[in-house]
Amino acid sequence: MIRARLSKLSTRFYAIVALATLLTAVLSETLLSLAVENAYRMRHNHLGDVVAATVSLLADLEEQVVSGELTRADAQAEAKRILNTIRFGDSGYFFTFDHDLNILVLPVKQEWVGTNKAGYEDANGLKLYQELRDVAVRDGAGAVSYQFIKPGSSVAEEKIGFAQNFEPWGWIVGTGSYVSDIRAELATLRNISNAVLGGSLLVLLVLSTVLVRSVAKPLNGLVERMMSMREGNYDAPVPSIGARGEIGDMARTIDVFRQALQEREQLQAEQAAKDADIAREREEAHRKEREMEAREAASAEERRQEEERQRAEREAQRASVAAEQEQHRQEQELVVTALADSLKAISAGNLSTRIDAQFPEAYETLRQDFNQAVEKIAGLVGSIVEGSATITVESQNLNTAAAELSRRTESQAASLEETAAAITELSSSLDSSVHGATDAAKTVTRARERSVAGRDVVQRTIVAMSEIADSSDKISKITSVIDDIAFQTNLLALNAGVEAARAGDAGRGFAVVASEVRALAQRSSEAAREIAHLIATSGQQVESGVSLVNDSGSSLEEIEALVSNLDELVGAIADATTQQATGLSEISTAVNRLDQVTQQNAAMFEETSAAVMALQTQAQVLDQNSGSFTLGGDPRPVQRAS
Repeated sequence: MIRARLSKLSTRFYAIVALATLLTAVLSETLLSLAVENAYRMRHNHLGDVVAATVSLLADLEEQVVSGELTRADAQAEAKRILNTIRFGDSGYFFTFDHDLNILVLPVKQEWVGTNKAGYEDANGLKLYQELRDVAVRDGAGAVSYQFIKPGSSVAEEKIGFAQNFEPWGWIVGTGSYVSDIRAELATLRNISNAVLGGSLLVLLVLSTVLVRSVAKPLNGLVERMMSMREGNYDAPVPSIGARGEIGDMARTIDVFRQALQEREQLQAEQAAKDADIAREREEAHRKEREMEAREAASAEERRQEEERQRAEREAQRASVAAEQEQHRQEQELVVTALADSLKAISAGNLSTRIDAQFPEAYETLRQDFNQAVEKIAGLVGSIVEGSATITVESQNLNTAAAELSRRTESQAASLEETAAAITELSSSLDSSVHGATDAAKTVTRARERSVAGRDVVQRTIVAMSEIADSSDKISKITSVIDDIAFQTNLLALNAGVEAARAGDAGRGFAVVASEVRALAQRSSEAAREIAHLIATSGQQVESGVSLVNDSGSSLEEIEALVSNLDELVGAIADATTQQATGLSEISTAVNRLDQVTQQNAAMFEETSAAVMALQTQAQVLDQNSGSFTLGGDPRPVQRAS
């Protein structure tokens, strides 16, 4: 039961929601813990900052003591007044005591001021002021947690105190912050977090309920429809077939399955009808088969009688054929004997033999054809004998011509080889010239680019020096103004000295200050005049530099024009050399091809000479073999051609 309950989608969805809620709560608590730590750390840093700022005020007063503007007692009195009036936050204040633990400043307990609190302990027995002094003296500054009565309350509360040692006066300056204030801020943050968590949980439950219903209801409808299909109900429509998403896809897939089941049911019905038709057709075929077997038995008897009659006729025909075959055998024996004798004579070389005896009518054409064939062979052999003599003579002439042509071809091949070698050397030299011209063109191009870059640098230098000259003029004007100001200041200081002298002893200090101001004004005037002189000298040097740079720019422009002309000339030389190299390369290629063709011709002439020699040898053999034949009616051997 529990497993079935857990297997439902709604249970799983709610389990996911519960897990998400739990994880959110854990995350919220973790963030709150981090916020608490961060709040305490920030409060420590804040207390340290405000104490450091207050100590910086004491340091300013100490500087005035060192400079003689204040006495130590006046400075400390001013410091106490400031510390009593400074506040921060809702209830923040500063307190001060010396290394002997005498209270100097404590705004919330003025009755403690001037008393020694070396033995003061908080509710936990902590000697508060001793601990603050020890931390401040040891570390320069530090924090201590203790119990103290909050203003407006009579109950001691936990407080974080921070103290810093001010060594020149032997003072410990401190402040503190009540933990209840921090906890109040964190409680507000916790309440907001719990409210957000509760609202999120409520929204999550509502959304999960809507989601579970939107998924579980269509799925239940599909499950019920599939169960009805399992029971054989294929006609009812599938629910949610028009829905989008996976539910709609599932419903459409089930509808396709339902249609397939409907088609299968129809096919089964049609198949059953076809099976019944096939059974009837099979029974009809068996009946027709039995009738056919009866007809075949009757036909077999009729065929047996017909075969007996045909056998008798074949016996009579066989006897007649045997007589005719004996007659044909005798005629063939006569023909074969005559042909054998004639062929034997031909094999002996007698081409004048003929068959004169008459053959049977069926073989007379064979005798005539044999005689005509022998006559044609005799004529052919005669032509061969005459042709062999001619071949022998012509092959000798061809052999002589082939030898002469082979010699000339070899000489031509040697000349072409020497020409190809010379052209190859010339091509190699021209390639070196091409590379040199190309490198020279590249070098000239780089020189032109560097001259252009140098001209640009000169132009920028001219602009920069012009700007320097303008700046020098402006500085000269400024120094003139400074000189005027120094002069006016000197007059004012002089007037102030006169007025101080009239005041007598009361204006003595002012007279000293006026004297110092006058001295400073004179030094400023002298420095301004020196700067003006240096700037004037610099302006003259800048003008000289601008003139020199202009001359350099003109020279670079002339160099650039000359380099451009040189670049064009070298480029033309490189192009011409490249074209010559290309033409010479084509000539070299053509000569090499001609050399290869000549070599091939020489090889072919050698093969031709060998073929002519073989032909001459074959002609001699043919002449010797043709002497064994006898032509015409003369039984003498044929004479070989000389």
